Amino acid sequence: MPSQAPARDRSARSLRVLRALARWLDSAVRVPGTRWRVGLDPVLGVIPVVGDLAGLALALLIIVAAWRLGAGARTLAWMLCHTIADTLIGAIPVVGDVYDVFSRTNERNVRALERALTAASDETLAGSAASERV
Repeated sequence: MPSQAPARDRSARSLRVLRALARWLDSAVRVPGTRWRVGLDPVLGVIPVVGDLAGLALALLIIVAAWRLGAGARTLAWMLCHTIADTLIGAIPVVGDVYDVFSRTNERNVRALERALTAASDETLAGSAASERV
């Protein structure tokens, strides 16, 4: 049986990159004198239309990467629904900008991907252990 190590290394590296992207988009910088953190997404959202579309494009990178990493349809749908909601609410002047600061959709999407990949990995390990017993 071929080793799964190179694929796992690629997946781990991809997850590190996705975590970093999500952090940059949602919580890269701490607001001085507060515990709040903001990222590029709320800053882009201040620019009407173009900023919201740029934030959407960056968020879609995470979803496409999740698909490539083998996330299931349910996880991808969850991620896409939250990204669309974030974009639509984010497009509302002022209210959307405030929402973008607190929603952290990209970080939630990466956490959902990590949970899905962990669950899939656990199922694979359980299946291979059961087949070895036969």
